[in-house]
Amino acid sequence: MRHTQPVRIPLVFGVDTLMASRLWIIGFLAVVLGVVSALPLGQRIERSLGLGVLYAMRGPVETPGGAIVVALDAESISWLERNIDDLADVSDGLAPCLTESAAREMKLSRNVFRYPRAFHACLVTL
Repeated sequence: MRHTQPVRIPLVFGVDTLMASRLWIIGFLAVVLGVVSALPLGQRIERSLGLGVLYAMRGPVETPGGAIVVALDAESISWLERNIDDLADVSDGLAPCLTESAAREMKLSRNVFRYPRAFHACLVTL
């Protein structure tokens, strides 16, 4: 079997013509996808598929050591909203853990999702 030397394709702007044609195709697709993503249909597709596709491409990742997730369910949130003014009477651990400023901020906020970080730190130590 006879081996031949590969054919050298002349360079266009320092890139061979095959690579240049691929770059044009990639550039064209990027522009088309950018325009489609700006349209309402593209935005709906992005919202429904976007993160799922990215997570599938990334694959599973290992949870970092020492990470703690604090989640409040609806029952816990309603309990906090009912008892925010008298935490010392209804909770042995939460009231002593909170600083005065954190407790004051919680009473003023009345929105569980805006509670100070000190509150979440107390939940972790309970």
